[in-house]
Amino acid sequence: MAYNKKTFTNSNDTSLNARDELFESYENYNAPKDEKERSLALFLRGSQLARILAIQEIYKEILNIPGAIFDLGTWRGTTPVLCENFRAIYEPLNFQRHIYAFDTFEGYKGFEKEENKVSDINNGKYGVEESYEHTLEKILILHEQNNAMGHINEKHQVIKGDVTQTVPLLLNENPGLSIALAFFDLNCYKPTKESLQLIINRLLNGGIIAFWQFNRKEIQAESELFFELLHSNINYTIHKCETYPSLIYIKKKEK
Repeated sequence: MAYNKKTFTNSNDTSLNARDELFESYENYNAPKDEKERSLALFLRGSQLARILAIQEIYKEILNIPGAIFDLGTWRGTTPVLCENFRAIYEPLNFQRHIYAFDTFEGYKGFEKEENKVSDINNGKYGVEESYEHTLEKILILHEQNNAMGHINEKHQVIKGDVTQTVPLLLNENPGLSIALAFFDLNCYKPTKESLQLIINRLLNGGIIAFWQFNRKEIQAESELFFELLHSNINYTIHKCETYPSLIYIKKKEK
């Protein structure tokens, strides 16, 4: 089941139609290939740019923190691609900054009955094409090869499956793996809880947990688990991104 742009939006029909027309303009843009590739900003919507700048804001907070980046609920993989490019821009010699992208790639999995209050967000929603994990892996490699020190490969891993199984497996296989940053966009209570519990134990001081749906009344798992697992159990500061206020991040402090 595909993405529905009307599920969560403050845009009216005029804005949504302009979005479609802008993308059609990109598809039909009559320029030589190399010039079209260098002109992508012509077609980048402000709200998409705001998301990119928000991820950049968070990434810059971990430059002095060692450890991996987790993206849980990566969907089509925009966040790990951006993190690879920010890694290359801000810390091109940090080959230990591994990026892990987790998803079923078959849509949401884990919503319990009555948990979600949005009819268009449910189990199976936001699935992508078959074998998309290989497509994303290839895209990450291409970005890596385009970046500084691109001959140093394999700084990424795309992990397909239920995070209640894949996250503990990865951590058990890598007992020395520390985490600097984890993005959460799982939305379901049980998968978010089980993976968050494990990640807290590997999160370094100064490390960050970022929530895409924090305080959203229609999907409350992230906010609920913040109070259940984080609020009284770790010292932290909490921040909203300057350009994208719905992206909230919690920064762990020393006890």
